[in-house]
Order: sequence, then C-alpha cells, then structure tokens
Amino acid sequence: MGTPSGLELVIAFRNLRAAPCTLAGWPTVSQAAGTPVTDIGQPSTADASTPRTLVTVPPDGFASARLKIAYATNQLAVACKPVKATWLRVIPPGQRTPLNISFGTTACKGTAKLMSVTSVAQGSAG
Repeated sequence: MGTPSGLELVIAFRNLRAAPCTLAGWPTVSQAAGTPVTDIGQPSTADASTPRTLVTVPPDGFASARLKIAYATNQLAVACKPVKATWLRVIPPGQRTPLNISFGTTACKGTAKLMSVTSVAQGSAG
C-alpha cells in the first residue's frame, strides 16, 4: 500500500516446522541488488513505538512485522544517491541468514535512511 511519503508492507514469517518456534524483536531489512545479492545503503531501523515481545509461532502459523519504506525521490540527492534495488533482504529476529524477496524499488546508496520496521507480532497482519 502506498502513501504520499512511501510504501507500507507486511513481512510474514511462516513456521514450516512440526514444532512451535519463537521470535522476539525486530527483523533487519535492507534493499539489495545483483548476483550475488548485495545490500544497498542503510538497513532498516527498529520502530521503537512497538515493544519487543516474545511471539510463539505454532506449526504452519505466522508472525509478522510492518515495514515502511520512504520514497527515495523525497530524499536530498546528496544523502540519497538513488539506485535501482531488485530485492529486499530480510533477516528474522535472532537469526543471521537473510531471506531474499524479489522486490523492485529505488534505494539510496548514500546515508539516507529509508526504512523502519516494527517488532514481530502474532499472526499475518494481512
């Protein structure tokens, strides 16, 4: 969904295991491009208005977080240095391995921070 200032997306995490799992905190999200997939610019910041809570995800269940991406065109050119991104790299809370999601947008390879993400919550929030 788009707003005048940017995009808002739901990132859903599905438990594919036969046992419950837990997540707590904020995922890390970055815009990326290329092969191999390489991060562009600044990663997401944690939305401090959403508290860190422990979420237990049942088998085949979901947890989710909301991602806000500001439009690169709304940033100062000197701080942004716009480039094309083709991926979102999402690292679930407490993990190290990124999940690459095909997603085309304009990223900033400069110092501009475009993204903020909420703490994970129970359900798919869709």
